[in-house]
Amino acid sequence: MVTYDLRGRFIMPGIHDAHVHLPSAGTSYLSSDWIVGGAFTIPNFDRISLDQDFPDTPIIIQGGAGHSAFLNTAGLIRAGYDVDNEPNAKGARFSRRADGSLTGELAELAMNKAMIAKGSPNVTYAKRAIKAAIRLLHQAGVTSCQEAATNTVIMHALRELDEENALHMNIAAHSVYGPEFLANEDQDSLRSLIEEAPSFATAHVHTIFVKIFA
Repeated sequence: MVTYDLRGRFIMPGIHDAHVHLPSAGTSYLSSDWIVGGAFTIPNFDRISLDQDFPDTPIIIQGGAGHSAFLNTAGLIRAGYDVDNEPNAKGARFSRRADGSLTGELAELAMNKAMIAKGSPNVTYAKRAIKAAIRLLHQAGVTSCQEAATNTVIMHALRELDEENALHMNIAAHSVYGPEFLANEDQDSLRSLIEEAPSFATAHVHTIFVKIFA
């Protein structure tokens, strides 16, 4: 039996986080085209509160545990919404002003255009974001996690990081079956990724998982 003298120091087992979004968390600490933030909810939200300080820069604040988003006017326009007359759609929840125009609060399938427009960073940027998120997790004692919504860029980034011996985390990577907003990627591409997922497996990246949200 191997024993170690800890000399009075505290030791604890590594923590497993069962639901994380590494690139999203890391992106909050890195600069990008969009300003990206997070909050669970913003009562009585109206985009004017963001427009006052950011009239031209697209902003998206992701909330509701990933099932809602708050955008300013620039963000809505960049994503292709008709701010004044956006039609309703099945499974989409749009918060509206009294005149029917969008407040900027979106939920569920209403987020599809916003998340695809915000997009995924390129692989180089995704690697930076993932490493930033892992540093934060390490500070909390997390040594393994489930990445709850991977897409093609994230899979490439995870594989490259591990091949470079720069991925200091055991990760269960969940490929997204749908809907699109969960992965910031169109559905045809996501279907292909599920088929190709085994090719992205490495010593620390496990790719046998699929996420389905209905």
